[in-house]
Amino acid sequence: MITLSAFADEISPDLSEAIGVLKEKGLGTLDLRGMAGVNVMKFTPEHAKAAKAVLKREGMAVGSIATPIGKVDITDAFEPQVGQMMKAVELAQAFGSRFIRVFSFYMPKGGEPPKKWRKDVLDRMGKLMDLVKVKDVTVVLENEEGLYGDTIERCVDVITSLKDPRLKLAWDPCNEIILGERPYSDTYATARKHLSYVHVKDWNRDRKEMVPAGQGSAEWDKTMGALKGDGWAGIMALEPHLSAAGKFSGFTGPALFGEAHAALTGLLKQAGIEYR
Repeated sequence: MITLSAFADEISPDLSEAIGVLKEKGLGTLDLRGMAGVNVMKFTPEHAKAAKAVLKREGMAVGSIATPIGKVDITDAFEPQVGQMMKAVELAQAFGSRFIRVFSFYMPKGGEPPKKWRKDVLDRMGKLMDLVKVKDVTVVLENEEGLYGDTIERCVDVITSLKDPRLKLAWDPCNEIILGERPYSDTYATARKHLSYVHVKDWNRDRKEMVPAGQGSAEWDKTMGALKGDGWAGIMALEPHLSAAGKFSGFTGPALFGEAHAALTGLLKQAGIEYR
């Protein structure tokens, strides 16, 4: 059975308001990326305490600590990323989350091939994984344009090269469209072998706009059928970006989130996938 989640700050910067919408849709899990306009990596002890109180009161679980770790240039100083990973592990423990979302560093502009930076990426990712010294915490690596792991092939290169069972893939099919790839046709077979998390949004290539899942070019119908056939049972998190999309966050709002949720659950039902 798939567990449905959603990036709470896609709905509202007010965590209580966001949870109200999620519970109305029957969701009991959220991804924690930010609250009150503050990124999770900038949470003070007071932020964390306030968020925990709301989550406990509402009976909500945290699917992932959705960090921006690794969303910096590969040539930038590495020490701040070390500090962020240590904090992310602490937050995962504090919020009872089993997953930490990370990225694989931006490549320098100038047209140099990513393979030139492969060793540096693997070295940094390996050091970040060494900081995860607690049990039951999995780091999920997301694919996104401009990073070493913009393609699923290079994300999998990092995962298989490090040979750490705690490092898995957070697959965002929509992020592949901008690279000209067909998410199901070109990469599903590779992604599936390492898949722990799926992010759900969609992009209509012809209209050049974000749309609810299944209404764009991300091949969601084919992917859902394949996930059903494979019996995949991870976390699927809505991140629709229907109102705005930025480097470190996006926004959808309560009304459009309802449309995004309806589109996703419609695809799941069509594929015969059970969810909670």
